[in-house]
Amino acid sequence: MKLVSFCCGLVIFAQTMVFAQSNPVPFVNQVLDPVSVQPGGKEFLLTVNGMGFAFTAVINWNGSPILTNVDSGNRLTAKISAAQIRKAGTASITVTNPAPGGGTSNVVYLPIRQLFSTVAMASSSPTCCTALTVGDFNNDGKLDIATGSDYPYQEIYVWLGNGNGTFRNLIATSSPFYHQNAMLAADFNGDGRLDLAVSDVEGNTGIFLGKGDGTFTEVSALVSPFSVPAFMAAADFNGDGKLDLYVASEYNPTQFLIYQGNGDGTFQATQAVSIPGQQHRCSRGRRLQRRWLARPSVGKWSRIHQHLPGKWG
Repeated sequence: MKLVSFCCGLVIFAQTMVFAQSNPVPFVNQVLDPVSVQPGGKEFLLTVNGMGFAFTAVINWNGSPILTNVDSGNRLTAKISAAQIRKAGTASITVTNPAPGGGTSNVVYLPIRQLFSTVAMASSSPTCCTALTVGDFNNDGKLDIATGSDYPYQEIYVWLGNGNGTFRNLIATSSPFYHQNAMLAADFNGDGRLDLAVSDVEGNTGIFLGKGDGTFTEVSALVSPFSVPAFMAAADFNGDGKLDLYVASEYNPTQFLIYQGNGDGTFQATQAVSIPGQQHRCSRGRRLQRRWLARPSVGKWSRIHQHLPGKWG
């Protein structure tokens, strides 16, 4: 009898521990399958790849949960009806893990559009744009563009999208950075509004919380141990239900650092990790200099690459 009671207690304890485990914030890879669909098309199977999908995870179509099949912790599928793609537009795709922990992933967009063979571009930027990212920064269901500025400007620019490939209302937010080197859009404080992580060429990374109208407020500055933080990604790397920030260097030494999120837009730095065998093309000893030289014989200019003295890394 005691043995039976002990076994029952052990089972209950194990179940309690399983259910007590905190689900991570899921992360969705940028490429969906399919990558786009045509309006007025037939029902199709949407495949979402990523990481940290709980066995009860659901796919959200434009913020609304849909019937989801969990193939694995890295793959989800769902049938999308013809009615959902009847008109041209852009669908936002996210994944939600339930409590305990859990949360909603980053957004990946699925274009619903006719095929076309040419693209026309136009620019009205008041200054040279550096870093760039895309997201719905005013929560109107239309994609906007956020860009950085170059010296001597210290601003973040947001172009609000009209949903038809055109943009309006350039909005500027002051920034302490002169030359933003990289940008990443994610909801770092879980309020349903996209925030920005911005790095510059001086080794700084700033977190700007979105107000939901295309403007931002800086809440924290993260100091990096390497000179130029250039590559960033957001995911729940430690499975505590809060988004963390991955930042990697552009130049040697090649390193990356994980900032563990506190869930309010602030972070705690971990130890930087060096990547052995991964060396940037232009090491400390030998830099690659690009120059434009005149070619009088043909009346044109040509760009050449000149290697300054030193050794390859």
